[in-house]
Amino acid sequence: MELNDNKLKLYDLSVVNGCQSLNTIQSCSETIKKLDEKYVLFRFYEIP
Repeated sequence: MELNDNKLKLYDLSVVNGCQSLNTIQSCSETIKKLDEKYVLFRFYEIP
């Protein structure tokens, strides 16, 4: 994980139980690309 210039970069992530969320993001992606501001609410869990 890196945090530089107000940007968070994450590596080696996995989505757990996110099928519905990912399908929604994909189905709306073309509409979202046209917006000036975009937001995605998410939660991180670190599992050692």
